Parts: sequence; C-alpha cells; structure tokens
Amino acid sequence: MKRLTMLLLLSLLCGLMGCGPKELSREITAGTEETKELTTELVPASADAVSADEGNVVEEGTQIFDGEVGQVKLKTSEIERQLTILEKERSQWLKHYKFEDSDGYEDIGYTVADLNQNGQLELVSYICEGSGIFTHYYVNEVTPEGTMVEWQFNNNHDDGEPGGRLDIGSDMMKLYYDKEKKTYAYLCGNSMGGIGGLLYTPGAIKIKDTAVSEETFGCSQFASGEIEYYDDYDGKAKKITREQYQEMVDKATPQGKRGYAYFRWESESFKKLQNVSEEKLREKLSGCYQGFLIRYKDADESNYNKQIQYLVSQKKEWMKKLPKTIHMDGETIETSYELMAMDLDQNGCMELGISYRDKLLVFEVNEDADGMTEWNCTGEKTNFSLAQAYHSTRDDKIHFVYFIEDYEGNDIYKTRLTDTVLLEGEVKTELVSLADETEDYDTEVISTSYYNGKNEKITKQEYLDIEKTFYKDLKPMKLYVQSIISPDGYNFHFKSLNKITDEELGDKLQEAIECFYIG
Repeated sequence: MKRLTMLLLLSLLCGLMGCGPKELSREITAGTEETKELTTELVPASADAVSADEGNVVEEGTQIFDGEVGQVKLKTSEIERQLTILEKERSQWLKHYKFEDSDGYEDIGYTVADLNQNGQLELVSYICEGSGIFTHYYVNEVTPEGTMVEWQFNNNHDDGEPGGRLDIGSDMMKLYYDKEKKTYAYLCGNSMGGIGGLLYTPGAIKIKDTAVSEETFGCSQFASGEIEYYDDYDGKAKKITREQYQEMVDKATPQGKRGYAYFRWESESFKKLQNVSEEKLREKLSGCYQGFLIRYKDADESNYNKQIQYLVSQKKEWMKKLPKTIHMDGETIETSYELMAMDLDQNGCMELGISYRDKLLVFEVNEDADGMTEWNCTGEKTNFSLAQAYHSTRDDKIHFVYFIEDYEGNDIYKTRLTDTVLLEGEVKTELVSLADETEDYDTEVISTSYYNGKNEKITKQEYLDIEKTFYKDLKPMKLYVQSIISPDGYNFHFKSLNKITDEELGDKLQEAIECFYIG
C-alpha cells in the first residue's frame, strides 16, 4: 500500500539513509555492524523462539547466527495454526475501530508480520483520518497458548506529535537490530498537511518483546517548491540546512545490525472486515504473511555506487529519450514519469527503469560503469514496482506478472493481466487476459466482456480457465521495486527531473537500489 506518507518518506529518506552516492558503503551510525547479506527467502526469527518451541520453528537446513538472529522459518502447520487464530480473533484486533463503516475515513489497513522476531505472528492494523493524515495503529500478537495479546505503547504520540503515531503502513522500512538491548527499530515517519505545506517527521518504531516506543528526529516541510529542514517539529523549531539535518538524523538513527523489512498490506472498510467470510479473510491474511520479509544488508555496495554516479552523470543523455508532453484528446499534457532502480536479471549491473503512459524504458549500466545499454521493450507496458514475480517450471525463467484494474472513463473498468519475461537485452510483455466492465448508472446494470491474449472475445468460463492454467506452473517469489519520487512527493515531470541536483538524484537512486529485492 503506497500512500502519501510513503511517497514523502521516499523523497526525504536520504536523510534517514545518512549517506550519499560518494559514501555508499560508510556506516550509518558509529555503532553500526557490518553484516553478511542473507538472501534466502526464509523469514528470520530469534533464537529465543527456537528454544521456546523448537518443534514448531526450526526446519532442516536452518542456521542460527550468534544465538540471536538466524534464518529460521515456521513450519507450514504452525503458520496455518497461527493464521487461523488471527482470523478467529478478528473482533480482538478490530475492537479499536468502532464506527459502523468507513465513510469519511480511510479504510483499515492490515498485515501479518513478526516484528519482534520471536516466531509468534502479529496482526498489525492502522487507520489514517482527517485532512492532516492522522495515523493510529495497533499490534496484536498470537501467544504460545493460542490466544492474542495487544502490544503496549511506552509513550503515547497521539498527544503532541503531528499526525498522531508514526506511519507504520509502508511497503518497506529500514530496520536496525540492537543485539545488546534486544530491540528492533523500524524507521518510518509521519506526514501532515497544512497551510504551510506538507510536514514530514522521520522517526523510529522501537520494539522489545511486546512493548512499543516511538522516537522522532527533526522534520522537513515542502513549501513553495522547495524543501525546508528543521531541528524539531514544534513552534520552537529552528530552521537548519540539509547537511545539518542529515547529520542530526545520522546521530539520532538507532544503532545495530542494518536490514530491511518488507510488508504486504490489505485494506478494507470496517464493515467489510466484519462481514468478510472466514475463508476469504484467511486467504488475505495468508497473502500478507507471504509478503513479509526481513533481510540484512552487506555494507559494501561499491559496485552499485559507481553505477549510480554514472547514471547521474548521464542524466541529460537518457532524458533525451523522454517526451516532455503528450497530446491526448486534443490537449497537450505534461508527461509524468515513474523512475525505478533495479537489477532484474541479477547480474550485478543496475538498471534504470522509466515508466510513463503506455511506454517503458530500461537502461542498464555495464559492469565497468562507463556505458549503458537501452533494452528493447516490446508488447504491452508493464510496471515492475507493481508486478509480482514468479518462477516458471515451464521455461525455468522469472516471470513478472502485472495484474491491474484501470478506470478508463465513460464508466469502463479494465482488468488486465500481463506476463513479462526478460530475454537477452529485451523486455517482452504479452497480454494474458482482459475483462471490460461497463456500468450503466441509469439501470445500475453491469456488463462484462472477456478477451484472451489475442484480444479475441471469449466466455467468462474460458477467461477463468486461462488464468487458472497461466498460474498453474508459477511459483511465487518476493519482489520489491521502489519508485523514485520527486521532492514534492509525486512522480517526476520533465522540469522537476531536470531541476533535481546530482546529489539529490544520487541519494534517491542509491536508496532505491539498496531496497531492491528479488528472491
């Protein structure tokens, strides 16, 4: 769920990262440990969980590192048991949401995770409300006895902090594990709209056992086309420079082993969550847990660092490929670009993806970081930041599946399923199926037409059979591609992309490629 707060986080996270493209491998804080990258798709948990219930947690081939954080994974039967408890106890984790429906409010966001890495799953829920985007969240954990317990907050940010509690509803958060204190710190932030502009407060959600505390450090405000930095969020805040702000955030950033946490969120109204069937809710909770991942990063990213600097130096060249405007329905519209930093073919060579309208451009930097190649993108447009990755047993390739529902005006909704495969220097995307849904507001009749990959009209059953066959030999993988957002919190336009400084663009590319994950 990429919401406004996440967009502002991405635009300002260079402060949280505490490093620029010229210093990519330096430690974020003085106490940060260098770690070996753990790239398996097992979900980490603590050794305490292993000793508490070894029969439920450890599987063959599991490694435990230093008796603290290891690559462990709950057995399938244990996952099923805990997910069933989360589903059965929905009244427990919905008790704070008392309104009958979500009219006038944002829907309730929820996911399944293991934030304290003890092998006991948590249901994390949140809601944002009000014009200032006020966030409130709650964490309910399954106990070994099969009940649920709500985590406690050591400090209450509902009183005094802008926007309530920190915004936990992000797809990705930077993570620090403090071995001595046995605490996990998830870096996120809080945003608030106001007359002066968008106010953003970075901070950390600190977790020890089932206790939560929050800490914020400084704030920034986007106003009059520029970002202003302050040493605090209240009326006594002092305006500081970008360099001073970054230094302040560096010092305030929690110390420990550095990593990233990835989440998959669902969103429903209170009424729907109350009435959704047990089977459907159970399916959604399972999908959320499958999307949860924690991994720890290697501090040495020098190869990507050189490639980032090359992409920045060549900005004028790859911008020549971008149309400033497009003509649509007799109007001239400024083109909006979504930028992505990736390594889709996993060859150590970074790719810059640029998506706009129905086009996709991909530029890959070579190994020596002194040249780049433009990939040939054919067929339907895909969006890697929204795609799901699968490994196919049919051709032993990775397939990027893009399933999207688009409103195309005139009360027409298109549900499109596309399949993207990487070939040698080529991105080939094919249409798998398409459903056109039209609603007549006068009669309230909804009619749907179905099409196959050749755009031939088919029956609903044939449409369902195509999708069933398509997914049959695909094994889900984890994929995270982060969009690169302009300083105003939106996608780039030609002017804003041309205006951004080399240092700012380098920061954004660095943060995006460091967050990239496929596995």
